[in-house]
Amino acid sequence: MAHDDDSLQSLLFEALVSHSQNIIGAKDLDGRYIYVNVSYSATFGVPCESFLGKTDDELFPPDIASHLRAADRRARYSQSSLVLEEVVPVQGELRTYLSVKFPILDQQGAVYATGLIATDISRWRRAEDKLRRSEELFRQAFDKATIGMCLVSLDGVLLRVNPQMCWTLGYDKDELEGRPASDFVHPQDSHSDPAYVRHDGDGAGAWSEFERHYRHKNGTSVWCRVSSSLVRGALGEPLYYISHVNDITASRHMEQELKRLASTDPLTGIANRRPFLEALEQALQRMRRCPCPVCCVMVDLDHFKHINDQFGHLAGDQVLQTFTHLCLSRLRSTDLIGRLGGEEFGILMPDTDIEGARQLAEELRKIIEETPIQVEGHRITLTISLGITECRTDDSGPDAVLSRTDQALYLAKSAGRNRYCCLDSTVK
Repeated sequence: MAHDDDSLQSLLFEALVSHSQNIIGAKDLDGRYIYVNVSYSATFGVPCESFLGKTDDELFPPDIASHLRAADRRARYSQSSLVLEEVVPVQGELRTYLSVKFPILDQQGAVYATGLIATDISRWRRAEDKLRRSEELFRQAFDKATIGMCLVSLDGVLLRVNPQMCWTLGYDKDELEGRPASDFVHPQDSHSDPAYVRHDGDGAGAWSEFERHYRHKNGTSVWCRVSSSLVRGALGEPLYYISHVNDITASRHMEQELKRLASTDPLTGIANRRPFLEALEQALQRMRRCPCPVCCVMVDLDHFKHINDQFGHLAGDQVLQTFTHLCLSRLRSTDLIGRLGGEEFGILMPDTDIEGARQLAEELRKIIEETPIQVEGHRITLTISLGITECRTDDSGPDAVLSRTDQALYLAKSAGRNRYCCLDSTVK
């Protein structure tokens, strides 16, 4: 009966090891193989009998055989299982195995062999190495990028920032990470919702680009163009956003300066013709929606050509600048003065009726007449002529208004200059 049990146990053992995908083997105390299973044979492409009686020195390169023997000794002497990774050549390529080595005891409890169960983990190890290399490449690209980069949680918290992001905002890494990105948005821009915190289930909003006004640690403004992409997990679930934050402060300032130059008269520093006409058009639109008085005045410097001819164009430029300064000293903050061309200027006065415009015109006329201009030792007396009109709800546009002011100005000049004229009124 005991013999039958032993046979059954032997058959059970053989069935288990023969069908195992792991390689299983055993060596005696001299390091000679006394057993290998079918997977061991299939892995190396050698019949099981070819292993029996041989040592690792006969089967593997010397350096690998030395490592295998050392691991066997550690398992025997420690009297316990040993788990380690081993690299061996298999049919022309190196494979990595997760090996379990253990002492095998006889009936008296003495070690008489070393057992091995090994699982081929080469594929997982290659995937792990690939992932590690990929992570290292990302880390280097992230840390060495010349623009700011950050990982942002779905609720807008900065998870990770690179050195350039720290430099852009002036904060240390630990001052940024873990805080909402909105904490660093400039108060003037805080009302706008950052695009990278908006997400819905159908994938919309997975990419966005926008400009954001940040506040530097030193209090200055930093304008950035932010490009954000949604990163998803293996199952398509949203994980976080990766954002590229490009500092565009310099180009933004240049753009603003170009706009200023395009709308400003370079000599006097006031509005040129284009923004003056735009402001007049806006005033007409407001007046049509909510009737309120708006007046427009056209001013011409009397005999300005004689000033240029007698004193030179440099002196003429100084006269124009002084005239502008005198006008600005009298005009209200809501009034707009613009240089329409040459020595011709326009003044737009919202919330001003025709009587208010006449009063202003007379005050300006007297200020200019009574303020001699000193230019390179010369005392120049300047006078001006002014044409006034009140805007109408049926005016088709700025040209209609300027046409009337031009007619009024012509009447003032025809009457002898140094005076103002309103259409449908007398010259003064």
